[in-house]
Amino acid sequence: MNRLVLFNNSNTVDDGSNNEPDPTQIPDQQISIFNADDIASGPLDLTGANATDRMIIVQGDDESPFVTQVIKKSQIKRVISKDYQPYVNQVTNIGFSGSGSLDINVTDGDAYSKVTRLDKGFEQFPRATADITVLAGDASYDVANKLASAYNSLGGAKSFVRAEALVNEASTQLTDDDATPANITIDAIEGEKVVVAHVTAGANVNAATGDYIRIGHATDLNYPVYKIEAIEANGGAQTELNITLDRPYGSKSASGLAAGTLDSNDLSAVEAGVELTAKDLSEVSDYVESDAAISFNTALSPDFAGTTVTIASDPKTGSGGYKQMRQEERKAAGMQSGFYNRNYFPQTPEYYAKQGTNYDVVIVLVELDNDNAVVNQNRYLELVFAFDEGANIGTQLETFFGVS
Repeated sequence: MNRLVLFNNSNTVDDGSNNEPDPTQIPDQQISIFNADDIASGPLDLTGANATDRMIIVQGDDESPFVTQVIKKSQIKRVISKDYQPYVNQVTNIGFSGSGSLDINVTDGDAYSKVTRLDKGFEQFPRATADITVLAGDASYDVANKLASAYNSLGGAKSFVRAEALVNEASTQLTDDDATPANITIDAIEGEKVVVAHVTAGANVNAATGDYIRIGHATDLNYPVYKIEAIEANGGAQTELNITLDRPYGSKSASGLAAGTLDSNDLSAVEAGVELTAKDLSEVSDYVESDAAISFNTALSPDFAGTTVTIASDPKTGSGGYKQMRQEERKAAGMQSGFYNRNYFPQTPEYYAKQGTNYDVVIVLVELDNDNAVVNQNRYLELVFAFDEGANIGTQLETFFGVS
């Protein structure tokens, strides 16, 4: 099958109102369609059922537009529209998941949780195990804290999830002790126990060693909780004070994070859980497909009998992202069409996928007038239209061609 990838890198769907009488006048990186038998009449209105019997499709370019062969309307067999869908990381919860009353149940002694990565599709599946020792006096938070710390300490091929401890205890906005208290924000670096609190000049953090803080949101139970091991006192006019946590920060590094202080420091009877979030594909040491989404299975040792494991978010590779559309361009150019079929050109072809742009994708399947006994693989032409998400193309081209 032949494939052409065309880009519409603007928020405009050509409605024919500009009436450009020549394909060379189509704006750069805009998709337009002309009646092949009456090109001088200008581009057709793509927002209605306006396809003609014979058409040419144009992608504008500052130097030379890309123009397809003549496409007969009768040759168009399928039109498939797909809105942009973002990449979604898998999220799995052990015990408390940010709502409800689930908890971690575990007996004293050695215990473990294991995650097995599935997206590679073949053995050996990477596996990561969090081994902990549960003490007689450990509350659910203590167990969640140990599991999160164990997972986040893994490296190499075993490091494909992030782990955080969630607690079913309300919190309120963390402030400083200025005469007019200001809300505190946190700067945190993944893997570091010390985070930075932003305060009013000369003020201290309105919390104490042994208190618990929620980082990422002041009140939302879906955000991780840490115990404070130490707080830097303000030595004069400081606006940044260090807070030492009971485990290294487990989420992605970020600045200006909201923070809350838990209403109670007695977590002995409070539900807690571990949230496991798959890392982005670009963060892991090994992958098979460049646009895959990491997926994993979670298992607990028998010591956790009665603890519920739930998948909060299924992994999704997404559709229409910049990297995906750039890959489609490379394939269409013949540079990377298969494992054993790769061409190296003396000059890099021009690419149109724009970094930072998301695309709604429309696929038009055209049956060509080839002798199938000679070139059966060229029986179909697949036209891939990538429209800037802001154009809201929806199913307009299905309507235009009268095929879905």
